[in-house]
Amino acid sequence: MRFLFVVLLLSLSMTVYSQKVWTLRECIDYAVENNIEIRQQELAVKQSETELNSRRGGRLPGLSAGVSESFNFGRSQSMETGIYEERQTSSTGLSASASLPIFAGFSVLNNIRVAKLNLQASLEGLQKAKENLEIQVTYLYLEVLFKKEMCRVYEHQAALTAEQVRKTEVLVETGKVPRSQLLDMRAQQAQLRLGVVNAENDLQGSRLNLAQALNLAETTWDIAEPETATDMVAAIESPEEIFAEVWAQRPAVREAELRWQSSLKGVEIAKASLWPSLSLGASYATGFSHIIKAPGDIGYDEPAPFEQLKNNQRQAVSLNLSIPLFGRLQNRNGIRSARLTAESRELELESVKQALLKEIQQACQSVDAAKAKYEATGAAVEAAEEALLYARERYDVGRLTAYELGEAQAKSVGAQSERLQAKYEFLFRSKIIDFYKGERIDM
Repeated sequence: MRFLFVVLLLSLSMTVYSQKVWTLRECIDYAVENNIEIRQQELAVKQSETELNSRRGGRLPGLSAGVSESFNFGRSQSMETGIYEERQTSSTGLSASASLPIFAGFSVLNNIRVAKLNLQASLEGLQKAKENLEIQVTYLYLEVLFKKEMCRVYEHQAALTAEQVRKTEVLVETGKVPRSQLLDMRAQQAQLRLGVVNAENDLQGSRLNLAQALNLAETTWDIAEPETATDMVAAIESPEEIFAEVWAQRPAVREAELRWQSSLKGVEIAKASLWPSLSLGASYATGFSHIIKAPGDIGYDEPAPFEQLKNNQRQAVSLNLSIPLFGRLQNRNGIRSARLTAESRELELESVKQALLKEIQQACQSVDAAKAKYEATGAAVEAAEEALLYARERYDVGRLTAYELGEAQAKSVGAQSERLQAKYEFLFRSKIIDFYKGERIDM
């Protein structure tokens, strides 16, 4: 009994989930959370954090320790007496050393600054990837809404045609119209049914594209259909004004700018190869040896290993100064290469700015064009619907052929399709402009 209850509860929860209706904001949030490219970008941020920690470690001293074991045959120097003797010995050495960079042409400091800039650039790159995904999901979401409305248009026309077929059958039975009219009308009905099927297939394809963008495996789901405003207002500000307001805050621009600043620090790092470097070193070593006696060898008594370790201690402190004199032109060429990289990054920054301005210009122009097209198609839809209504009335009294009625239907569907395209083009482009202004995408 408990098993049946659990199964029923799970089935109910699956049904509730499968019937979930997703809003635009929910689609965006889910996509950002589950998109693989976003996850890869997050890993890039973590990699930049690791790199920064490594560069910061350049300020710390380096420590090392070692143990060595050697076997000597023939003449070798005794670790205890310093005399070379014909003996077989084994020697054990213990050592530890430390090195602290004091000055390296500011390369350590600049390396840390480069790592910080790269981390900030990675964070901006992550935000840029999220925003690009938001734009993509918004487009696909509006495309599904458009395809849904197109399905309704074809279904409405198919329903009207089915009613017209029934009326034609009555007219044929009463002898008011020839049977050829009925055959033409049925052909139109079949054509509209095909239109319904094609519209539904387009809708399923759009839903699949949206699901793939969300990385969503569930197929039994749907999206919410919010009420869209029909009083379309084009952008008041010019593209240049919008660009001046937003360019400095856009993640794509910020990322390119940080990459450029990082490359400038790279020039300073390359210049460090021309500076002298100074480091402080310290070392400690000790060891003990053991004479491997041959048969009959009298030799002498060895001190104990711990006593040898105490007696053989050696300590050293050193200052190491390295002055570059000639590096086969490698240092100079490294500086030139770093400067060329900085110039390339600067051009990339300008390219990103120009691309942003073009995107805003295109969005503003598309908004204006879609608004004008929507207003123009409004009159066209009204005229096409009136023409279709008049054609149906004339057809009912036998003064119009089925072919002519089909042409009127096709014109009505075409006008409604163009109006819907203009409507959703306006919505998408206006969302982009709002998005550039820093407003949250939602419907």
